[in-house]
Amino acid sequence: YNGKGRAAGAITAEALMTTNADELSMHYGWLAEWMEVPADASWVIFKLRNEAKWWDGTPITADDVIFTLDKLKKDGSQQLKQYFHDLARAEKVSEKEVRIVFEPQGEVNKELPYITGQLPVLSKAVWEKRDFTATTLEPWMSSGVYRPKSINAPNGYVLERVPNYWGANMPFAVGMNNFDTMRVDFYADLQVEIGRAHV
Repeated sequence: YNGKGRAAGAITAEALMTTNADELSMHYGWLAEWMEVPADASWVIFKLRNEAKWWDGTPITADDVIFTLDKLKKDGSQQLKQYFHDLARAEKVSEKEVRIVFEPQGEVNKELPYITGQLPVLSKAVWEKRDFTATTLEPWMSSGVYRPKSINAPNGYVLERVPNYWGANMPFAVGMNNFDTMRVDFYADLQVEIGRAHV
């Protein structure tokens, strides 16, 4: 998220919304239960699911969303800064509701609510105590279905399924994430990587 190092692709923060591979341009609530958009599409309100929790069991709140947007716009990768450029600010409506106000450069972009839905949500409690601009091999708090079990840099890492994953019974997770552990290997030689992928 800070544009440095090599990202461990399977270890990511969950977003407010998610897509369905079977439906083009459709978005469904992930961390967010619902969204509200006015006719002029000048802002969007997301209501976070009451079930949504970090791995330590603490709830994901509007403060986490506000912190994330501010952090990515300030210290995020150049790609993320550009992607979320028109998201001017986040405002707390309640502990579980957050309003994102848009200030587009030029014409109104009707896709901004969906772009906002792709915002990965980071833990404020964790990242306000850590250096977001530095690379690290230390696992960080997330809310996803898999968490790091072991890291063997620079060769790869092993993930384990979170036993009490908050979204296990949500429609977007049913039938998914069926492995208890997953191993990810890194290869310096692209040809070796391609060859292994086709074995």
